[in-house]
Amino acid sequence: MKLNHLFVTAIVLFILLFVACNSDKNRADFIQPSNIFSDNMVLQRDKPISVWGKATPNSNFIIQFKEQEFIVHSNADSSWKVNLKAEKAGGPFTLSIIGKDTISFKNVMLGEVWICSGQSNMEMPLAGWGEVDNYKEEIANANFPDIRLLTVEGETSLISHEQARLISWEECSPATVAEFSASAYFFGRKLFQELNVPIGLIHSSVGGTPVEAWTPTEFLREAKDIQPIVPYDERTADNVRKIETAYNTKTEEWHKALLVKIDETENELLDYTTVKFDDAGWDVMNLPQPWESVEGGLGYVDGVVWFRKTINLKAKDLNKDDFEISLGYIHDKNSTFINGTFIGETSTQWGSEITKYSIPKGVLKAGKNTIAIQITNYEWIGGITRDNESLWIKNNAGFKLNLSGRWKYKMIFNLNDFPEFPVSPSNSDEPAVLYNAMINPLIPYTIRGAIWYQGENNAGRPVQYRKLFPLLIEAWRAKWDEADFPFYYVQLANYMQRNAEPQASNWAALREAQSMALSLPNTGMAVAIDIGDAEDIHPKNKQEVGRRLALNALNLTYGKDIVYSGPVYKSMEIIGDTIKLEFTQTGSGLIAKDSEKLKSFSIAGDDKKFIWAESKIEGNSILVWSNKVENPKSVRYGWANNPDCNLYNKEGLPASPFRTDNWELMIDYGYNY
Repeated sequence: MKLNHLFVTAIVLFILLFVACNSDKNRADFIQPSNIFSDNMVLQRDKPISVWGKATPNSNFIIQFKEQEFIVHSNADSSWKVNLKAEKAGGPFTLSIIGKDTISFKNVMLGEVWICSGQSNMEMPLAGWGEVDNYKEEIANANFPDIRLLTVEGETSLISHEQARLISWEECSPATVAEFSASAYFFGRKLFQELNVPIGLIHSSVGGTPVEAWTPTEFLREAKDIQPIVPYDERTADNVRKIETAYNTKTEEWHKALLVKIDETENELLDYTTVKFDDAGWDVMNLPQPWESVEGGLGYVDGVVWFRKTINLKAKDLNKDDFEISLGYIHDKNSTFINGTFIGETSTQWGSEITKYSIPKGVLKAGKNTIAIQITNYEWIGGITRDNESLWIKNNAGFKLNLSGRWKYKMIFNLNDFPEFPVSPSNSDEPAVLYNAMINPLIPYTIRGAIWYQGENNAGRPVQYRKLFPLLIEAWRAKWDEADFPFYYVQLANYMQRNAEPQASNWAALREAQSMALSLPNTGMAVAIDIGDAEDIHPKNKQEVGRRLALNALNLTYGKDIVYSGPVYKSMEIIGDTIKLEFTQTGSGLIAKDSEKLKSFSIAGDDKKFIWAESKIEGNSILVWSNKVENPKSVRYGWANNPDCNLYNKEGLPASPFRTDNWELMIDYGYNY
C-alpha cells in the first residue's frame, strides 16, 4: 500500500529536524533574537515576517509560528535571519525558537505595525511633561489590549547599533499608556476602531532634534548639495574611540574652567544651601516647568541657577529615618543639598530620568528645613520638569510631602558669558546619530509604514529641508527594502505671536517644504494649522493630530472611502485685478469656518509687497483681490508663524498654507525657537 504523500513529507521533515537539532555538533547552544521581539508584540499581517538575531556560529535551530516551522542555520559571524510566510490578522499566538533551550514569545498578535518618530511633538506623552487635553479621562479609558506599545528609549551613536534600548511590547492600558507618545496612541486608536485588527505602535522619537539626525550617513553624503551637514571622516569603531576621547578631554577642561568661574561668582555658596540664608530678594518660580517657559521667567538661556525651598516638618514625622526625595526631571546637571548637607549629584543627557536621592539620617530636623539645588543647564531645556506628582519627600512610614509649587531661584551664572560647551560628536543634533541608535536596530522588522512629527528644529533652514525631508523618507524606505511604504506626517502647527501685517516667516517656509514632500509616492500630510498654541510649541490637542494622521492611512493605505485632507492649492489664474485659485481635496465643498469671510489671504503685485486681501468662495474656487493692487501677481494664504486660517472643506479639514509665487524667500538664518 502506498503511503500518503503528505505523510511521507511529514516524516522527512521530522527526520531533518531531528538530525539538525539533536546533533551536538550542529545544535545552537546560544540563540539571541533581536530585542525588538518580546511577549505581547504585534507582527505585521499579510506580509512576510522578518525574524533575526544572533546564535552560535554555524549552528542550527528551529523557529515555530502557527503552522509554520523553519530550520534556521546561523552564519559564521553568528547572524541569522528568516522570513516567515505572510499570515492573516489574529491572535494571540506563540512564536518559539528551539535550540539547546527554547525561547517562547507569548501573546503575539498579527495586525498593523507602524513606526512613530520625530521630535518632541511626537515624543509628547499623554501625561507628564505634556498633559494632552482631557488627559486623565483619556488615560482612564485607554483599555485596548489589542493595541500594543513599544518604546525606543533616547540614545545616540556615531555608528550603527544592532540593538536599541527598548521598553518591551506592552498591552495598551491605563497603566501603560500615560508616558507613551500621545500622537502615536491617538493614531493607533483610530486605526483600531476603524479596522478592528491588532495595532502595533513602535515609538522612537527625541525632542529638539533635526531631520538629519534621523537620516543614515551614506544618504546624507550622497546629497552633495546639502554639505557640509555631514562629517567627512569615516565612522569606524577605532575612529569613533579617537573622536570620543578627544571630546571627553575637551569637556573635562571646560568643566574645570566652569568650576573656577562659579567659585569666583559664588562667594556665598555655603549660605545658599542653609536654612539661615536670606533669599527674600530672590525671584519665585512655580515648579515643575522649564525655566524657558513664559511662566518660568528666565527665557532661553543656559547657565547655573540655584533653587531653594523651605519646608516645615513635625517631630512625629521624623520617627523614621529612611527618607527619600524626588525632584522630577532635572536638566542637565544638579547638586542637591538639604540643610547645608550635600545629598547627591546627577547628570542626565536627556533629562528624562526622575532624580531621586536617599536622605542620610539626621539631616532633616523638626521645624524649618531648606532644600537647595544648583542646576547647570548646558543647552536646550533648563530646570525641573515632569509633573507635580514627581516632586516629593517621603518615608516608608506613610509620610509624604509634595514639593511642587513655589520655589525661590537665582541665576548666578549665564553661559552666554562663557565659552560654548563642547559639542558632542554624538549630540542629538548631529547627523545620523539617532538613526544609528534608534532606527537602524528596528530594521528589518516588518512594518506597514511610518508616521512622523518633526520640523521645528529645522525651521531655521527651511529651504534645505526641501531636500533633507524627502531624503529621510527615501532612505528609510531603502533601508527597509520597501520602495514605497506609507509615510504620513504632520505639518507644523501654528505657533508664536500673531502678526498684524503679512511678513516673512520661517515656519511658513518650513510648512511649504513639508508640502513639497507630497510629490513622493505614498505620502500624506496632516495639517495642524488650526490646533496650535501661540505660547506653547507643544499644543495639547494631540487627539486631532492622531485622527488626521489616521485619516490619511485609512484612505491611502486601507482604501476607505473617506475625505482625508483639507483643500490643497492647485493653480491660479489672473483675471484683471483678481486672482482665481483652484483646489484639490475640496470634499463636499469649500467653507469659511466660523465666519462669513475668509481670512489670512494676502496679495502682491510686481513690488512683491504683500498686503491683506479680500477673498470669497465661488464654487470650488476662491477669488482674491485688493483695491490697493491693480495688477496682482501672487497670493499667499496662511503665510505666517501663527496665521488666523479659516479655509476648510465641509468635512472639517483645514486647507494647508500655500503661496502661488516662486519668489526667493526671506529666511532668518539666525532663527532659533
